[in-house]
Amino acid sequence: MKKRFWTLCVFVVATLWRVDVSIADEKSYRVANPSFEETNDFGGALDWYDASQTFVVATGEARSGNASLKWTGNASKNELCMQTVDDVEPGDIVEFSVWVKTKELTGGYASICVEWGRQDGSWYGGEFAQGVDGTTDDWTKVSGWTRVPDDAANPHVAAYVTESSSGTALFDDVEIKRYNLQLFTGITTDRYRAQSVGETVDVYVGYARTIKGVDFKALRPELAIVGQDGAKSNAALVEAADDYYRFSFDSSELSVGTYTLECSTIDPNTKELTAISTPFAKLDKFPDRVSYIDEKLRLIHNGEPFFPLGMYLTVATSKEIDLIRDSAFNCVMPYEPFGRGTVDALYDAGIYTIYSLKENYPGLNSATMEEANARVEKTVNAVKDAPGVIAWYINDELPLTMLGELKARRDQLEALDPSRPTWGVLYQVDELRSYLPTFDVVGSDPYPIPKRGPDVAAEWTQDTASAVFGKRAVWQVPQIFNQASYKKTEEEKKEYRSPTYEEMRCMAWGCVASGANGLIFFSFFDLLNMDKTLEEGGTALVRDPFEERWADVRRMAQEIRDQFPILLSAGETLDVRAAETSPEDAIYRLYGADEGTWLLVVNMSSEPRRAEFAVPEGAEVVETRLGAPATQEGTRVCVDLGALEPRLILIKRR
Repeated sequence: MKKRFWTLCVFVVATLWRVDVSIADEKSYRVANPSFEETNDFGGALDWYDASQTFVVATGEARSGNASLKWTGNASKNELCMQTVDDVEPGDIVEFSVWVKTKELTGGYASICVEWGRQDGSWYGGEFAQGVDGTTDDWTKVSGWTRVPDDAANPHVAAYVTESSSGTALFDDVEIKRYNLQLFTGITTDRYRAQSVGETVDVYVGYARTIKGVDFKALRPELAIVGQDGAKSNAALVEAADDYYRFSFDSSELSVGTYTLECSTIDPNTKELTAISTPFAKLDKFPDRVSYIDEKLRLIHNGEPFFPLGMYLTVATSKEIDLIRDSAFNCVMPYEPFGRGTVDALYDAGIYTIYSLKENYPGLNSATMEEANARVEKTVNAVKDAPGVIAWYINDELPLTMLGELKARRDQLEALDPSRPTWGVLYQVDELRSYLPTFDVVGSDPYPIPKRGPDVAAEWTQDTASAVFGKRAVWQVPQIFNQASYKKTEEEKKEYRSPTYEEMRCMAWGCVASGANGLIFFSFFDLLNMDKTLEEGGTALVRDPFEERWADVRRMAQEIRDQFPILLSAGETLDVRAAETSPEDAIYRLYGADEGTWLLVVNMSSEPRRAEFAVPEGAEVVETRLGAPATQEGTRVCVDLGALEPRLILIKRR
């Protein structure tokens, strides 16, 4: 999906782990031939591996020394020149950089990445810096940072150009350094857009528990509420959990105005003051809003709870609109921005639009942030009065090195249109806490089939919700497409298949059970692309009939929509808990409705499971949906689940 970077081998994307970094220590990792001064027998760079043999050492064109690494051509796929860095170890946090110069580089960009594999030799993950394109008269430093997972193998660095690049790129002076962690990793409140009209406000501050030698629970940081005049008051520390602190204060005691919430402490390692902050506003009343996120993390649209159930699109022809109209989907996420006429046509068909602004950043469709801002302002002003727009899509897997630009975009959208939330989607699941200032709603996009199981969808959702302290709405992006659609060679395409109905159903319900408040599937256009072979202008080796795939997707979506009254309920629930004997892969979530407590349980395993729950005295099972009835004996409720099966069970007091 999207602009995710794929290497030359066949891999499945796994989660990464990212933290903010600050103070560099003295260690630099050894990179052999970092300035490309030495050549091999083929004219390439000694100690570097170039499978495509398109990178050469160019003398007389250098930032330092006498040579640089040069790529010239037309890239039909991502082209890399890489080197294993032996002394980078699992768990290390590293900054990596290269100096880049480009000449008429179009269609893509030149950059640097650090990647790593699994113990079995397959690809695991990586971090990819935002690159350079066009023509640059001077050398530009391109850099990123990441943490290599504890279970990673074979970390390597690569200079690369992306697929569809055409022109020339020069690389010089590769460097990798180790960095120390910041103590605090993220901060947010439990109030939508950190706004209150007088309620009690909880503030969550994450900390980097991997820092050695720090007893975080005994650290006792302070959180100050700082007014524009500099006046301060303190919030109470009410919880020191495993990876965060929770503070609380009564905002009714504050005057209307803007504030800064600042958490600070003395870092036990550096002995220096360290702090993290976020804005907060005390309002007289909330602004008029078309859509917003309520305290239960539901989207409220035109005053009513709304569960986003949608798909990614590219274009929306009248035929496609008719197809979606005749389904349970209530919204779409256009991968390319639609014109106002298309937004209105979708709305007339009962389909809302999450409007895409994802390309409006330097290096994508703009040369500068000022140019990108102007594009956004023009677009938003042209469509923000459209009744069919329910949210803005502003980040499509962009790297944390763009944190400043991403935060500025969210802030710009709140200023241009305070009546709708912003949504960002990331595959960098374990980096999400650092992205907190850049979105109102977040999602991640697990695509495990067929290399891994549907349980990955639930794992990513749990990690995503945890990263935002369970205080931001989560709209997940589950897989309905065949990854062969994005593979270039016949050999690669043969290794993939479409998810089965049972797998799609399990992933969707697994996301919901793990905390998702919306589902936007990827993607409708891939279903169409795989309906045609390569010879017919599609992406399939063998046609994957759209009619069959669409029937399964529609069936799954209808089942979810039928349960909207439950998924949008927000009442109190009975104390229902998994028994110690219940398997971990039978995940669950509770919903409080007028008729009682609904227990959603999903078997994420490919084997049958018996899930068991303890219920309060006097509570009884009165209804089961989506499968065979649950049974009850006393305060024990049991449900037998087939492979990948969900179940909804209504429990109420007698």
